[in-house]
Amino acid sequence: MTPMFVKLAWGNVLRSLRDFTIYFITIVIAIVLFYGFNCLVNRDLIAQFSVSAVRFSDIAQTMIRAVSMLLSAVVSYLVISVNLFVVKRRFREFATYLLIGMRKTHLIRIVIVENFICMAAALVVGLAFGVLFSQFVNSYITTTLDLPLDSSTFYISWDALLFTVLVFGAIFLASSLISAICISKFKLIVLFKNSFVTERFKLRNPYILFVLCIMSFVGIWHSYNILAACAQHGFDENEFLLATGLVAISSALCCFSLSGFVVTVVRSIKPLYTKGLCCYVVRQFANSVNSTWLTLTMVTATIFIALSSLTIGLGIVSTLNKDMGNLNNATTSVFVSASVNYDEAPAAAGSGAAASSSGASSAAQATAQTSAQAYNLSHYLEQQLPHWRDYVDKTAKLHYYLRLGSNDEQLEWTQLLSQPAANIDPSVVAGVLSEIGQHHISFYKLSDVNAALRLHNEEELTLKPNEIAFVTENAARYDAYQRVAAQKSRFSIGSHQLTLTGSMTPERSALLPRAQDFSDGCIVPDALIDAQVKPYRVTLQGYLSDTSKQGKIAFMHDVADNTQLMDAFKAHIKEPWGNIDVVSMYQIFVIGNLSKSLGSLMSVYTGLVLLVAAGCLLALRELTAAISTREHMRKLLQLGATRAQCARALFAQVAVYFFVPAALAASHALCVNTVFTSSLPSIGKSSDFMLLVAGVMTCGYILYFVITYALAHAMCFRHCAQR
Repeated sequence: MTPMFVKLAWGNVLRSLRDFTIYFITIVIAIVLFYGFNCLVNRDLIAQFSVSAVRFSDIAQTMIRAVSMLLSAVVSYLVISVNLFVVKRRFREFATYLLIGMRKTHLIRIVIVENFICMAAALVVGLAFGVLFSQFVNSYITTTLDLPLDSSTFYISWDALLFTVLVFGAIFLASSLISAICISKFKLIVLFKNSFVTERFKLRNPYILFVLCIMSFVGIWHSYNILAACAQHGFDENEFLLATGLVAISSALCCFSLSGFVVTVVRSIKPLYTKGLCCYVVRQFANSVNSTWLTLTMVTATIFIALSSLTIGLGIVSTLNKDMGNLNNATTSVFVSASVNYDEAPAAAGSGAAASSSGASSAAQATAQTSAQAYNLSHYLEQQLPHWRDYVDKTAKLHYYLRLGSNDEQLEWTQLLSQPAANIDPSVVAGVLSEIGQHHISFYKLSDVNAALRLHNEEELTLKPNEIAFVTENAARYDAYQRVAAQKSRFSIGSHQLTLTGSMTPERSALLPRAQDFSDGCIVPDALIDAQVKPYRVTLQGYLSDTSKQGKIAFMHDVADNTQLMDAFKAHIKEPWGNIDVVSMYQIFVIGNLSKSLGSLMSVYTGLVLLVAAGCLLALRELTAAISTREHMRKLLQLGATRAQCARALFAQVAVYFFVPAALAASHALCVNTVFTSSLPSIGKSSDFMLLVAGVMTCGYILYFVITYALAHAMCFRHCAQR
């Protein structure tokens, strides 16, 4: 019996492939993408570059696996739906098998063998192309890490291969189990009855559906307005959730009632309704939508998520790419941040104005009497950190102070800007404080600032003995400070009356070796800071003597990314230092590029899998319907319709079913992209990718549509020719 089952199953698979080629192609594409993106992270390749990059890649690999499991649920739904469609369309075949003496267990064996053959064939073909596809991905990652191309060899990820086989094996196993359960409930009389019953049009009241469709359009429009208001007036969680729920319900209602809207509108245009086979196309579309409106809703949501993931993901990558471009000029520098054991560190640490205060009071008293040489971070690194002197050439330091005099109180931004003598517009104060918050002011010596500017060949800053200047990298606050400086505002800081001359431009402020998490600061002449006042933090920026790529990688391997060396260094930090972090900017640059590449590939991965699944669901729905549509075509030809008219009717039927959910999803995605463009200007670059994404999605959709129409045309008119 077994050879007969295998022979029957093999014949059924070949016959199904002729009609459901697009299903097999879709599964192969899913396997290619699944394997190709699950072997994105080549640890051996990344380990050649950086230990930190390996740690980051492990996190990225976990995220990829998590996304893959979510996408596998979509593929599972696709495979199970297709198998159920096929089983329902084989009622007459199964009834014949039962009539000649087969048992239901025999039918289940045939279906299981068919699924096994499909699974094995799809896995073999998909993994073969997946391995080739992964080589291109591997080369892309190699280019991102700026490694030599010869370091990227032929690579097969056995973990990704095993993971792909297990996931798709489980999907096909679940599909076979559900098909077996469905077959076990068959009854011979029901099979014959269903196989000979012709499907009838199922039209609901078109006028009620027309009203519901208009209501759905109003709901979608209102949700768009809510999202637009969120973008203009600031993000509000409740309004966002309301808009999301409203657009979801309205979209489902639109798919449910669309048939009535189309029927009512087309019927009202008599010349159109009576032209050719238009009345047949309209009624066929209405019947199809009435029975599959839930599937259309899910397809619309899937296409929307695919579009949104691509546009927003690529927009974020574009922003990150711009940041990496700005950082590229600083890849030869080293940044060091050191906290001082300080007994009166600022209480507010939200913007980084706080330093470590872990030192005991006795240690703090001893530190107070330490000479200024003790806070020379460059000298300390040369003495205590091996290889530092071998790699780092020019350096500039920045000391952070909380007060000017030893008896002065710590000063907050609120206290400074709200002084009556300053006479600052309250709206300006409120705008600045809303971003800075309640944090203490950090004071910087003018000599430190000028040393950093000289390091970048920039013009030095000049201050009179009673003048101060602010430091900010925020363009809006820079404009506010300039307006304050134009008023010649005077501030009382300790025992000094000082005048604000302005602020360093954000571009020049970015050249200072300031920690990224620190808020705005205040530059003062050196003489204003008492010699007894201790800094609570010191940051240093140095430049490598060897600026070549090999020199930057060597510094990472020997110093910044040498885990054993840095752990030993931090374990023996001496007074007055509390904690010292050494960061290579080239290391940040490469990890940022790795994040950019993985982010873009993840967006493409998610978008493509969802797009392929949505297109395949629509295609298989139309190919399944084509089995009954060919009977309609035969009758239409007998009634006098021409073959060209029938072909145009079939084309319109497939086109409307394909592009209606795509248009609705594209409308939603465009609205979301507009909201992100307005609320997050840095991500607004995604609009630049909208045309590219729209082109890719359109080409993919048109390809699925063309293949579906070609197969449906062959199925319908081949059958008619045989008659």
